[in-house]
Amino acid sequence: MMEYKNIAQLKSEGLQSLKGKWGIAILVCLIAGIITGGFSISARISTVSDIFNEGFFSNLNNIESLAEETVGSTILLRLSTLVNLLIGGSISYGLNRFFLNLTRNENPQVENLFSGFKYFGKNFLIQLIIGIFSALWALLVYIPVIIISVIILVVSFSSYPNLTELEQLPWTIGAGAIGLIVVLVIICSIIVSIIVLRYALAYYIYNDNKDAGVMDCINHSKEMMKGNKGRMFLLNLSYIGWHILSLLTLGIGYVWLRPYIFATTASFYNNLKQKLEPEDRKAVESTEWKEI
Repeated sequence: MMEYKNIAQLKSEGLQSLKGKWGIAILVCLIAGIITGGFSISARISTVSDIFNEGFFSNLNNIESLAEETVGSTILLRLSTLVNLLIGGSISYGLNRFFLNLTRNENPQVENLFSGFKYFGKNFLIQLIIGIFSALWALLVYIPVIIISVIILVVSFSSYPNLTELEQLPWTIGAGAIGLIVVLVIICSIIVSIIVLRYALAYYIYNDNKDAGVMDCINHSKEMMKGNKGRMFLLNLSYIGWHILSLLTLGIGYVWLRPYIFATTASFYNNLKQKLEPEDRKAVESTEWKEI
């Protein structure tokens, strides 16, 4: 049985699969980004343009003009959310199809990106159900933190019943309470991020098994990720330096980082699948695989 590959091996494998294919991989990621985030990007560009436009500053007192600009950006952001809700699942499926083909040396093509629309219904439901489950997990984790944060703030300020005394609140007490809340939020964010990784392989599984139902894909993903969520979290965390560099280049670095991440994640899935599936690789489409 094949052993689990470490982070360095997976990233090396991802880079190796991109050799000679960087151009098409970047193109696929750019198209996907434009389709799913085009309206959002337009809204942000419009907002930044308005802020740096002299006419905007000269019309700050013109409530009607300001309202129109705000409404326009809001509409674009709402359209972006709607587009992502409707076709985000199909695009995710297509991205995974492309990078599975890339890492398996199976003739990746731009057309792979749109292959998910053949199975629009299932892809939509997979995304919707994963979104609901993820939101519920977030609520389950964050609600106790919100309660604890309120208690911390109440205890910190309870000895200062009026504004005059509150203004004299020692900075160390206020900073300590806020610092503790920030730490709790960071810890909860990490916990939620790790928990929702149980659904990370659903689209890969659906790519490999078109007969699988929506819940089959989600449940198979949960099963495959048992004991592997920490590995994937550390893999995602290993890109933090590249994320910082990409932000410092005003996002230009993401042109190369996104294909790198997708290729490495596909390698992670391939390795995990080979480790968990029966010795006969053809069994991936069999009843034995579906009952994992």
